[in-house]
Amino acid sequence: MNYPVELKRQEIDALAIRRGKARIPAGSAAAGPEAASPLDQLPVNTVGLALSGGGIRSATVSLGVLQALAQANRLRQIDYVATASGGGYTAGFLGRLFTRALIRENPDPCGRVQAILTNNQSPQIDWLRRYSNYIFNSNSDLVEGVGVFWRNLTTLGLVYIFLGTVVFGFLRIMGDWFARTGQLPELPSTAVIQLSHWWLLPLEFLAAAVIPCTLAYWLAPDRRSTAPFSPFSITAWIFLVAAFGLGCSLTDAPLVCGVVVIILLGSAAWFEAARFHLPAQTKAADIGTAIRNRLSRALGENLTWLFWFVLWVLLDSLARTVADGRLRMLMVGWGALLAPLLPFLRQMATLLAKPPAANAGSAAPFSWTESAAFRAGLIAFPLAAFLLVLLDSSIHWIFNHNPALGVTLTVIGMVVSIIIGRAFHFLNYSSLQESYAARLCRTFLGASNPARYRSAGEGGGCDVTVVHPNDDLPFEDYHPEESGGPLHLVSVCVNETIDAASQRDVPDSKGLTMCVGPCGVSVGRNFHALWTTAPERPSWKVRFHRIVERSAREPGRRTALEAITRAGTLFHVLKGKTAAPVVVERLSLSSWVAISGAAFGTGTGRTTRLGMALLFGLANLRLGYWWDSRLSWSDRPGRFPSSPWRRLKNLPTLFVPMQNLLLSELRGRFGGPSQRLWNLSDGGFFDNTAMYELLRRRIPFIIAVDAGHDPDFSCQDLAELVRKARTDFRATIEFLDDPAQRLALRGPIRERVPLWITEWIRGEALGKLSEIGEAGKVHAALARVTYVDDEKQVTWILFLKSSLTGDEPVDVTAYQRGNPKFPNDPTTSQFFGESQWESYRMLGEHIGSVVFR
Repeated sequence: MNYPVELKRQEIDALAIRRGKARIPAGSAAAGPEAASPLDQLPVNTVGLALSGGGIRSATVSLGVLQALAQANRLRQIDYVATASGGGYTAGFLGRLFTRALIRENPDPCGRVQAILTNNQSPQIDWLRRYSNYIFNSNSDLVEGVGVFWRNLTTLGLVYIFLGTVVFGFLRIMGDWFARTGQLPELPSTAVIQLSHWWLLPLEFLAAAVIPCTLAYWLAPDRRSTAPFSPFSITAWIFLVAAFGLGCSLTDAPLVCGVVVIILLGSAAWFEAARFHLPAQTKAADIGTAIRNRLSRALGENLTWLFWFVLWVLLDSLARTVADGRLRMLMVGWGALLAPLLPFLRQMATLLAKPPAANAGSAAPFSWTESAAFRAGLIAFPLAAFLLVLLDSSIHWIFNHNPALGVTLTVIGMVVSIIIGRAFHFLNYSSLQESYAARLCRTFLGASNPARYRSAGEGGGCDVTVVHPNDDLPFEDYHPEESGGPLHLVSVCVNETIDAASQRDVPDSKGLTMCVGPCGVSVGRNFHALWTTAPERPSWKVRFHRIVERSAREPGRRTALEAITRAGTLFHVLKGKTAAPVVVERLSLSSWVAISGAAFGTGTGRTTRLGMALLFGLANLRLGYWWDSRLSWSDRPGRFPSSPWRRLKNLPTLFVPMQNLLLSELRGRFGGPSQRLWNLSDGGFFDNTAMYELLRRRIPFIIAVDAGHDPDFSCQDLAELVRKARTDFRATIEFLDDPAQRLALRGPIRERVPLWITEWIRGEALGKLSEIGEAGKVHAALARVTYVDDEKQVTWILFLKSSLTGDEPVDVTAYQRGNPKFPNDPTTSQFFGESQWESYRMLGEHIGSVVFR
């Protein structure tokens, strides 16, 4: 089910159209033995190009490699291009170029594209050279950047203030009511601090939940016993209940004895609750184990709740004290310490951000005190606490001086929060994603727009800061393969830090891959769907969204996804309760490419951490995108059922679902594809090499361009891919120590490189993987991929890495002398000057010209 036959057949048909337009001579040595391919298999000479992540650095190196392929007349033979993060910038430029009218109408569209790429003075390449640094703010764009930042942060702050007013106002009202009715007696105030009216809540929760749940564990029977209770524990429990029950009337401390009796009775209640509705598959001999497991998980959750109750009492007590006029100097000093950091909050968050796979598989011992998440937490947690105390104390001050006004503001906040609670578009409009996608669209997609470069060439100039309607196009209309271009597979990461079944934190991967292609969508390893037209009679939800999405009314649009299901499996992340296709949220090409390049934010796949998420959320450095699958939790059949307790906890979020998602970003907690809205981010957070989807399809020949941040050439991104290929596809990737001999057709027949692949590569340009980047050595290595379930299937990977060996052009060598970090400038540095951009582009072109025949 890794690559279902339904998806494969559609891509085979698309490849047939592509190859016809690309004028690949069937049966030639360059084309390979095409006639030997079965109808339900990809051609045996299928070629895939993987462009790695790495921001503008990767995009520029990838452009140079594309130019080298064009010079060798090899670009027309590329069937797939798979991209992650920055590699998608260049692939989007290439794909959009193939969809332009001047290319589609050309008798040889691939030849025309290759001519454009090989000409460094072509208007398309010149546009990229001049404006590729527009994606990120330069000094000239500072005014717009400040305006966008201020607008989004202010609006987001108002949403939090309205929600905080409701929460703190409601708690103040309930606390005052409990204090008046005597249910929460108020302790006398000290000269230092005014205790919260909720001071007794942690003690009551300790007596009602934590201690009883602890004792209930010992009432469970032994796993080898069929008795309903542990005989020794139940005997002791009965004796204690009787003794302390008698002590209520015979001792001078009836309250203490009564509390002990209540705790003991509570332990029995917790035991019965754990025994209630056990799974049907639980055997009689395993009842005790199942009960103890439930009670252990319940105790852990109760202790977590106790921690938050204590924290709330401390926060609320501090806020009440500040509202009463005491400890104001503490708040002033607290604010004075944080104020100098606020203007530089974005810069600090950006500096703490790391490349997607910076720590993956590192051999160095991990020190949490030196981690970026810990350092981010040192800034984020004091800032978040200060803001919470400030808002809570403001609410208390209003209630102290005018209770009616406090109640009025609470009601207003509740109404406003409920009204905007379903405005899910606010999630993306308030982030940096929209501005980022717009800039990327004008830069890389606009580079092939004749209205831009023709106007610029005439001297008037088409302003890159102005939107042009012909830059972008809806993704369902994006088919470069129909003009001879490669099928573009865009990889993004679906953040999933919470397991859907158990609700426990996912410890490692914290994200699934999502591939959006011209024929369908793949999520994770097993979930696939095909693009199709929307049903004639859509549901009321779809009709409602069509009011907003005007173009979705157009007939024949492939805007729905039809799930590819497996026999015996009900659950599918893109399948509803009916057989009708799901009309998902429509996005444009620039949006998908921008999502794939969302290199920092609150959700970062396997590197998601609470401290980083909180800091980025407070600074509103949110580049991820909340994509609407249009399937709510209850719309998916076969989903793991939610417990009554879990539904009760989630009840308040039903009124403010949008704000709940904002808070989940601050906490770095994402429900994954089992929810309606999926948090999508940089595809490099799952696989920065972009080869994952090509290995899924078992492409015979993969050209991988790795321009990720790797200053010590440890190839951690590649190592992560090797692990994923082994576990997900049962594939073994082995790099050759003698690539030149394999290319010379020496050694065992099965281990030889096919002749049609050898004609691509200059054998003398290859070496060992460990030799890449060494002076006088090589830029490339060759790997062989074998599959456990198919001994005949072999994939060959030509691995090109952004590196220096000493044979580069003089301008590239000179630039490196003055800039020692080249060619591994940090991914956070995205503003390239002309000399830097040209050096990276020329390096990619040089590597390609050295390796390709």
